[in-house]
Amino acid sequence: MSINPARVDGYRRIPVSDPTGTERVDTRVRPGRPWRAPTMVAPIPFGAALRTLLDAQEAARTYARPVLRAHRRERLAASAGGLFRGSPALFYALAAEHPGARSLCQHQTPRWIVGDVHLENLGVVVGPDGALRYDFNDLDEAAVAPPGWDLLRATAACVVAAGDLGMPPQTALAAARALLAGYTDGGEPKPPKALRLVLALARSRTRRTLLDERAPVVKGRRRFVLGQRYLPLRLAERRTLAALVGAYCARSPGAGLDASAELLDAAFRVQGTGSLGVHRFAVLVRGSRGEVLLEAKEMRASAVVAAGLGRPWTASGEKGRTEAERVTEASLALLGPLDHPPLAEQGDDGRSYVVRRYSPGEDKLAVASLTGRPRALVSLAGVTGARLREAHARSGGITRGITRGMARGMARGMAVKAALALEVALDLAAAMTRAHLGILERERGT
Repeated sequence: MSINPARVDGYRRIPVSDPTGTERVDTRVRPGRPWRAPTMVAPIPFGAALRTLLDAQEAARTYARPVLRAHRRERLAASAGGLFRGSPALFYALAAEHPGARSLCQHQTPRWIVGDVHLENLGVVVGPDGALRYDFNDLDEAAVAPPGWDLLRATAACVVAAGDLGMPPQTALAAARALLAGYTDGGEPKPPKALRLVLALARSRTRRTLLDERAPVVKGRRRFVLGQRYLPLRLAERRTLAALVGAYCARSPGAGLDASAELLDAAFRVQGTGSLGVHRFAVLVRGSRGEVLLEAKEMRASAVVAAGLGRPWTASGEKGRTEAERVTEASLALLGPLDHPPLAEQGDDGRSYVVRRYSPGEDKLAVASLTGRPRALVSLAGVTGARLREAHARSGGITRGITRGMARGMARGMAVKAALALEVALDLAAAMTRAHLGILERERGT
């Protein structure tokens, strides 16, 4: 079941025919509506226009392995959530044309934002003291931009996730409101039991467990098992990766790695949807403290910047700034110091890579596990809103704990209007759902 893009919580969006290929959506207040928001008319592409936009974006993508193009297409078609998570570029292209979104963000002070906020882009991260916390773990789309774009994407993500889980519109709205409340109220929402279990399991995992899961012992030595998850490396990739790993190990004090670390095995890693197709490598090395798992991932331009909503990474006039440096700088600004922070490295293939070390405690909560548990979804949404508030506070220079009064003041200063944010997020969630329906129609030949 998906959220019906034409009807949510007792009111409907009334389409007016438009020969230009866009649908003009008039949001009208109906009796019993649970909140009040300004009436707006927003142009939202639909039908052939929406499919054309998505097709153009997909055609522009390049793939490290041609076979991954069909794999990505399958993931985008699997669910509206798959499309939402896998195509932030489409989301921001739609958001850029929405007058309500522009109104929400136009007076906000740009700062580092996450860029791709959704319920599965958080996981267990390890702080400098080894403490585990649930926070954002994917900053590939991070940019310097008005923080309202993060808030809109996060709120829309809750609506789409509820639809994917077969939950009614009332639950979708409750989750969206919980996220907004978590962001603006300044409190600490109670995490769902499923999230507490993820953290408990993460604390109990050892490095041996991580190695056995990712690179089991085969015929007397650890290696990545080639198949759907791992693909063999090409010769040029091996040379590039050897140089990347050597540079990383030389710059990783305290990690038990140095320039003498031995590369034991490596493979091309197939994971994710949004980043599917970039050069991404899993690496097993041996340092002075034993075997360690690394990842080297190619970084490309942020979808926020590509849509014209964020500051270009080279706007300061500095030369040689890479996309990988953008991500590592965003990590420090949004997450603060980490136990093993990611490092930016330049490959001899002309691509920039973020290289990082896997920690045993890394894990995340799969939203699919919340099927039939609407309260858990709403609770998770609230936690996500609180983590987003804290990330924005860090990137704004606030390094101590955020009190309720500070959070409210910060929200007012950024011109966050919950009713408007919810209204716009519903529009964008509906548009992404409509895009997914278009993909299904084409797959079925209808």
